[in-house]
Amino acid sequence: MKTLILSGIRCFLMFTAAGAFSVAHPAKANPITNGGFETGDFTGWTVSDRRVFVTRTFNGIAPHSGHYQAVFTGNDIIDQLPAIIPGQSYTFDFWLAHVAGPGPGGEFAAVFGSLLLFIFDQPSFGYTHYTFDVTATAPTRILFGTVSRGGERWLLDDVSLTPTGVSVPDSGSTASLLGFALLGLAGLRRKLSKLYFVRS
Repeated sequence: MKTLILSGIRCFLMFTAAGAFSVAHPAKANPITNGGFETGDFTGWTVSDRRVFVTRTFNGIAPHSGHYQAVFTGNDIIDQLPAIIPGQSYTFDFWLAHVAGPGPGGEFAAVFGSLLLFIFDQPSFGYTHYTFDVTATAPTRILFGTVSRGGERWLLDDVSLTPTGVSVPDSGSTASLLGFALLGLAGLRRKLSKLYFVRS
């Protein structure tokens, strides 16, 4: 399957003066809990709406790997606050599939900390790999959310964060959650930002 590498999206929000250096920390391999939903439920995730669920094969689409996948069917949000290292660079990736509905399309969004990394409203497609280069702040929440308008379904699997071995100076400050103020789609902004600000 085609891998879409969206580079250049960096979360260098709190640079210190040039010449500063960061102290190396041991990085935990994939700090995402239950990124493949292999517990058969949302263990490790906070869920906003019970219309999102974990299942095996759905509408003829098998999970990307393992036995389970998450299915978004309405205005849904799942999020998690992984134990990541401030200033550490990561590869943030996931697999996504879309089953279009009979009505107008909705949107799927992926958020890392204060960054809206991805917003999608394309027709049906099978599992596709999306990869982002990001740098952690403290704390950094990841979030996936959907706005449904026409009965479409979004399938998510294999969410992971992989340390890249690169770190940047960390100021110790918590990133401001301004990313949602920049969302171009008003409906998604109202739905996602309200819940995201409450949880952060």
